[in-house]
Amino acid sequence: MRRLAVLTVSATLLLSASAEAAPRLRVIPERVYTMGAKRIALAHHEVRFRGLVRDFVPGEVMSLRVTVNGRRYVSVRRTVTQRGRGGEFSVRFKAHRLGKLRAHADGGGRSARSRSVDVVRRSAGYGQRGLHVQFLQRRLRDLRYLIGLSGRFDGATQRAVLAYRKVSGLPRSFSAGRTIFERLARGRGRFVPRYPRHGKHVEADLSRQVLVLHDRKGKVFRILHTASGTSATPTVRGSFRVYSKTPGVNSLGMVHSVYFHRGYAIHGYPSVPMGPASHGCLRIPIPNARFVHRWLDYGDRVDVYG
Repeated sequence: MRRLAVLTVSATLLLSASAEAAPRLRVIPERVYTMGAKRIALAHHEVRFRGLVRDFVPGEVMSLRVTVNGRRYVSVRRTVTQRGRGGEFSVRFKAHRLGKLRAHADGGGRSARSRSVDVVRRSAGYGQRGLHVQFLQRRLRDLRYLIGLSGRFDGATQRAVLAYRKVSGLPRSFSAGRTIFERLARGRGRFVPRYPRHGKHVEADLSRQVLVLHDRKGKVFRILHTASGTSATPTVRGSFRVYSKTPGVNSLGMVHSVYFHRGYAIHGYPSVPMGPASHGCLRIPIPNARFVHRWLDYGDRVDVYG
């Protein structure tokens, strides 16, 4: 009985400590993009800071101050409304200024501040670094485009942007301006497989000039841009199987070739324009050729359409 009483008291003390440790006021940034430990918002996008209060008095008013790089940006007062067992208040606004946003809330002897939100520009150019480039790369990777996470707008980023533009039906270029950032923020630009039941396979969409690798469940794994045959030497259409793989460079300048029908192959090549240009093969950028060559196995299906 004595031991049971000790355990009961200990449990009560732990619960009391836990209750005391629970914050009476929290401020949470919302409508932002989570990137590891960072919170990202695009310039001119709406950001919301939501306050959560426990043990509040109905009608209680809280002061909310938003700063950018430590300077006052927005200052409002909000009445706490009932939400479940606690209370809630919020402020919404468009983040026009670049830098670190942070919200500070005060009221009823309580105070709290939010995690910071980095507001970044909606464009990126070759050679640039920064959180805006990281946002671009991670969003493209989330949508399964073949891209590295270098943090620098490099050649791989250019190629992924071009593939994204092709899939999205946008003008073909390497630039990443406001339209690209806005679409990525909304999660647009996904490739929808035509043959998801084919398991691990490749789809070459000639109308959009993209090559898409699919995993064993038929889901999109990586998307990259390609250049197929011209109207004079068109790429064969149909469903085929990988029957030969040749590493290295051959006498025709084809790099890491993967053959799927007669002399038709997926291969790297120095020139991969934005539209049809080959003698029938599916050209891909040389930096991507080794990856595709290793990923494809004998017998994998290659579906060519469009």
